[in-house]
Amino acid sequence: SARILKIIELPDGSTSVILRGMKRYVLNDVISNEPYLIGNVSYINDIIPPKEDKHLKAVTEAIKEAATYIAKGSPNIPPEATFALRNLESQEFLINYVASALEHEDATDDKLRLLDIDSLKERAYLLLEILYLLFLHYILHSSLTFFTFSIFLSFFQIHFQK
Repeated sequence: SARILKIIELPDGSTSVILRGMKRYVLNDVISNEPYLIGNVSYINDIIPPKEDKHLKAVTEAIKEAATYIAKGSPNIPPEATFALRNLESQEFLINYVASALEHEDATDDKLRLLDIDSLKERAYLLLEILYLLFLHYILHSSLTFFTFSIFLSFFQIHFQK
């Protein structure tokens, strides 16, 4: 299930909807396909560390910075998304929001790997690794300076100290 957070009318006439997933679940069986998919589900609880967890705070900040850099360089991401990203306070929502917004060649596989992790902290570490690789790809295909890269790399140092 999901809740609509914002509906954005884009200049090209299309509409973008920002949803917040309420809960992860497993589809146990399908009852009907018409008029839409109906089934029985079992909810999956996330393992959430205490809010004071310093490692999760650091990784979450690195995710926020990484996603902001990548979003700024992407022509497909509206400026409103980067503004929203910088202002997200909830670690859980930030991690899941960034994970759901991944758009690259292997995005579907990466999203499934992330969804399969019950621990929010472990999900954050994997997401940071994915963002790091995306950023390296972006660096190789853009004109970012080494200075920008070195600043960005500093955000990932916590990942290697895991």
